[in-house]
Amino acid sequence: MLSLKQKKRLLVQGVRTIISLNNRLLIETEELQTLIKEEPEKLTIFNATYSISGIIPREEHIKSRIPTSIYYDFNDFSHKDAKFSYMVPTEEEFRDQMKKVGVRKNDIVVVYDKIGMISAPRAFWLLKTFGLENVLLLNGVFNKWQAEGRPVETGDAENAWKKVRSTVPTPGDFNFHFDKRKVEHYSHIRHIANQVSSRSVGGENDWSVPIIDSRTENVFAQGSIPGSKNLAFTHLLNADKTFKSPEELRTIFKAAGIPNPESDQLIVSCQRGITACIVDAGLRIVGNKNTSIYDGSYEEFSFLQKKEKEGALQIEIKGEGEGAPVNPGSRVLVHYVGKLLDGKQFDSSYDRGKPLDFIVGIG
Repeated sequence: MLSLKQKKRLLVQGVRTIISLNNRLLIETEELQTLIKEEPEKLTIFNATYSISGIIPREEHIKSRIPTSIYYDFNDFSHKDAKFSYMVPTEEEFRDQMKKVGVRKNDIVVVYDKIGMISAPRAFWLLKTFGLENVLLLNGVFNKWQAEGRPVETGDAENAWKKVRSTVPTPGDFNFHFDKRKVEHYSHIRHIANQVSSRSVGGENDWSVPIIDSRTENVFAQGSIPGSKNLAFTHLLNADKTFKSPEELRTIFKAAGIPNPESDQLIVSCQRGITACIVDAGLRIVGNKNTSIYDGSYEEFSFLQKKEKEGALQIEIKGEGEGAPVNPGSRVLVHYVGKLLDGKQFDSSYDRGKPLDFIVGIG
């Protein structure tokens, strides 16, 4: 049992650790191991491994995980009615899931995965997009943790799926707010692609934003959004799955055609909105706060482009003209196979000077 003096020392060390983590994106393995000891109540660790070939995330979580970490289910943290994979949930869906797993707004949240820094950045990005401030990515994720021989735990106990606490939550603990500036939808990407195709980029009515595609070169070559630039996420990571240094990242971004990686407004896309968040994290590391993710990414774009060419999908913005910014109260019609998608009109507004964003629920 710890003495009072030892408890005070740990408290002071814990405060110092929290202060040192402010305004950071990455946490190192040794720092996390210390934080687990010092801040058991305040710290939440998410194992954000998603399903890829040969990996069943739930089974992997039971098999081995960083001590005290709970499972981040990508399906539960996705929009329930969206057509495409892992789309951003509604505020209500996100709030309900955070209550279910017992994670609070002011927690220190550390995210990792067991597949080499592939899916953890998506979880990091989503948590930040819903207003959590103290979110960190474990640099090197589980790969580095395990390679260094650090402790792991196993089993199917309650605390593997939910944050078990000694304190009662308050209503403010789950007061999450969605930052729509960080999410792009088909309407904007479609307009940028059309501008590129018509060679109107740079003209008087150009409000396009550069699109960075994070897929590997061979996948990008099979099909891409017109005008997008390829920067494979693999170039940002070291062999041990840590991020390259800020200096190295700046060089990589500039070589990929991003003149000012610390400040340029950029949209990042991929196949399903997962690896795009790795590039987004790299841009955040060098100080960029002007990035957003095309949520549906190429999976959505290629599908809806095909439907438009077949005449099965029509998008009409009334009163403002196709591609123009939508003012509050503008009426927007979304048609599918010659009829209104949901059988009615709806009004909405958007405050970022680009076309209305919406979820296209085809199927």
